[in-house]
Amino acid sequence: MDGAAADAEIVELSHASVMDFGAKREMFTVRVNNRQLINRLMSVNF
Repeated sequence: MDGAAADAEIVELSHASVMDFGAKREMFTVRVNNRQLINRLMSVNF
């Protein structure tokens, strides 16, 4: 499993865990931060 697939699995497991505790989808947001992507976008735009 490569880095992106592993990252996606972590997000999926986090989501499933919160749902298993009884939360509804509208009760939470999963946010993902990718510093490399942000740095790349900032270097192109500035």
